[in-house]
Amino acid sequence: MRALFFKPLLAVMAERDARTVGARKAAADAEAAAAEKAKQYQEALKKARARKFYAEQEAARKKGAG
Repeated sequence: MRALFFKPLLAVMAERDARTVGARKAAADAEAAAAEKAKQYQEALKKARARKFYAEQEAARKKGAG
């Protein structure tokens, strides 16, 4: 009974466990990559807003001085 039932069952359970662990690691890696991309996007957005703000200030300064 051990060779016919338990050995294949344990092999299937071990494979399922390995796949689950692998899937969880892949999900964690994907989540970390997405967080990094979001951080980069926020930084780029902040820089773009700052450039726009300074450009508007410079235009107002030139308009007032001109």
